[in-house]
Amino acid sequence: MKTRLFKLILFSFLAIGAAVSVSAETAIVCEDCDNVDSAVAFAKSKANQLECSPMFGFDVSCQSRNKVITFVDANSGQAYKYNVYHDRFPPWDVQADRISLSSDREESFRKLMGFINDTNEAIREASSEFEYSAGYANQNYVSASTFSAYSSTDSCPSDTALSALVDPNALDFIKEKASIEIGTRIISRNNDINLNPIKLNNSWSINFRGLSSTIVADSPIRKASFIVTFDESERPSSRKDFFAYSVDILGFDEQNLPIINFTLTDASRVAGYSLGALRGNDGPLKITNECIQEKFEQAVENGILGAKVTTIGGSGGGGLPENPSSGGGGSYQPSCQIIEFSQGGRLLYVFRTCS
Repeated sequence: MKTRLFKLILFSFLAIGAAVSVSAETAIVCEDCDNVDSAVAFAKSKANQLECSPMFGFDVSCQSRNKVITFVDANSGQAYKYNVYHDRFPPWDVQADRISLSSDREESFRKLMGFINDTNEAIREASSEFEYSAGYANQNYVSASTFSAYSSTDSCPSDTALSALVDPNALDFIKEKASIEIGTRIISRNNDINLNPIKLNNSWSINFRGLSSTIVADSPIRKASFIVTFDESERPSSRKDFFAYSVDILGFDEQNLPIINFTLTDASRVAGYSLGALRGNDGPLKITNECIQEKFEQAVENGILGAKVTTIGGSGGGGLPENPSSGGGGSYQPSCQIIEFSQGGRLLYVFRTCS
């Protein structure tokens, strides 16, 4: 009896595992697979590499492992699935055998691809129409904003990316406004948000009639960034400063607005520098601009950032030893300070100032 019960439980677990494995499917995006011929060509292009034995003459033996690939046409949402492999004999042509997908699976991919396209369009449109003003952002909060302190210096502009970067209220305002702007545009375009589609990094997922379908969209045109452009800068140039946010959609709230996680990317441009450069990705920048220095100092004084200062060079300081061949044994060495700015124990920005 116990043996029979154990077998029954084991069979149930195996059946559940098989059902789960069948219910999940992941596809990639084909930008031009609007017909079967182009789909077959795309599938063949994804075949595993042909591997040949190190023999010469007519005795060469070649083979490749077969690959099962699922993909979706970017425009129509039509889904395809193929088994791709090489022939066993010369000239070892690539073959692609189509595998049927259920109508529900095809429909789930069609709906998900539509959501991807609608969301990317919503992000781009919201970006192009987004207007930011430090004063307007400040008015939307009861607490005092650090913008008031920065504005007191007449020579330093206030409506800048750096001013927003070191102001938590401004950053929250941007993300809150962007969530609403993007969300209302998705609602106006897409009728399938009741299926609770989500996006994490480059993966988009949906549950439809018990099927879990995922599309991995690596193409830049399928993963729009939300851009906030600033008219002013501490270091004005022909190119404006901007924030570039990657967008993840974690779900939808009761108002059908998306719950969005914004991540500020290193490609953003702040005070005429890339954000990655201000984060020290290529080593500490040398900053001479007084407005930049002042705004970071204000952020430290307001408890927004912590600062650690390390002095290098100068007389009696650290740094590289003096070159004996330079002569004059007590020549002056410029002194520099490396300033590291952190928040919650996490290093955010670093640069150096030199006298």
